[in-house]
Amino acid sequence: MAGRLARSLLQRRFGSSLQRLPVRLASGEAYVPEKPPVEGKTENMKLVHAINNALDIAMETDSTAAIFGEDVGFGGVFRCSANLRDKYGSNRVFTCTIQVT
Repeated sequence: MAGRLARSLLQRRFGSSLQRLPVRLASGEAYVPEKPPVEGKTENMKLVHAINNALDIAMETDSTAAIFGEDVGFGGVFRCSANLRDKYGSNRVFTCTIQVT
């Protein structure tokens, strides 16, 4: 899942020049897509919009994906999850209390 998100963000930023370059994941594994990414429209966007877009893509392509954390139900402090609750429902995008003891 993380590999697809990384690939999506890189593809939107750098376009078709990525083709089949591996993406190194935090786990140390390399992700190489089975087929080249689909060519499509790219656009410049701010980081917060890129994160929101990547979350939207993940939730659209994976029906088991969910976003939860402090204040994410209304878009979060940085607005990275803005409008996702309206689009995917409160059962997939919800606020939960984070307690530190």
